[in-house]
Parts: sequence; structure tokens; C-alpha cells
Amino acid sequence: MIKYIMAFNPNLTKFQNIKSSEKTQENISITDEEIDFWDYIRVTNVRGEEDYRSSNDETIIIGHRMNPILGNKHVMKNQSREERERVIKEHKKDLDEDLKNKGQIWQLLQEIAYQIVEHKTKFAIECWCKPLPCHNDLLIPVIIDMAKEISLTKKTQKKNKIK
Repeated sequence: MIKYIMAFNPNLTKFQNIKSSEKTQENISITDEEIDFWDYIRVTNVRGEEDYRSSNDETIIIGHRMNPILGNKHVMKNQSREERERVIKEHKKDLDEDLKNKGQIWQLLQEIAYQIVEHKTKFAIECWCKPLPCHNDLLIPVIIDMAKEISLTKKTQKKNKIK
């Protein structure tokens, strides 16, 4: 399968394809009950370092500063562990505020979660940090929770239709 590379256009509420394959994962018949959402989203390394390299079946999302939505706007002053922890902590404050207000990050993460649930799309959020701790590590549990909520809502709607 050809790798999908996608970028988020802040003027839209959906992804904008940069490069895509004619093959899609829509034909996969996996029920939401069988999905381990953790298998569908991870943080990878832009340089393709061993064990942190994106694979051909993953949609790549740029997670570093080139992405104005997901990039960490807090710059490290040096390469120390303490400094890395500081900028991740500052980014967490920004993330929490955005999630509370359903801002651009929230919208993007919702779209990723929706694509995971509805189309079984795998995602790799690429950043320069990996394998070191990364601000994008904060996004994974948020996306997983959103995917679970979407899946639960979908199940509830199905049950209500049956009644």
C-alpha cells in the first residue's frame, strides 16, 4: 500500500490530501469491538530512526513545528532533560486549554479518531523528538479516548435504531 501523507488545513474541518493511494482501508471488515485503538495511532521519528519509523500502511501527520496546529510553540533553550520536560509541560497547558475550548487541536484529533473508528486508518504523528519524550505523546491517549467515545456513540445509535 502506498503511504498516505496528509496535512491539516486550518481553514477546513477535514484533512486535505497531499498524496494518496487508490487503495483505501474501507473494505476492512473489523467491528469496533475488535479494535484496539492503540494499534492505530503512534508517534514516529521524522528521520526514520529504527523502531520509530512510520510504515507504509500509516497516514503521516506532521507533528513538529511545521504544523501550526500540532507543533509545540515552546522552544527548547538547550537539549537537557529538564528543558524537554519544561516545553512538554508548557505544551500540555496549551493542549488542555484547546481541548476545553474545542479549538483547532481538538478538531484535528476528533477527525483522526473518526478516521480510526470509521475507516480503520492507521496514523503516525511524526516529530523530530522520538525516541525521546515528545509533546505529541500527550495526544495519543486523547485520540484513544475520542475514538472510544465515537465508537460508543455509534453503538448506541445502532441499538436505538433496532428498537
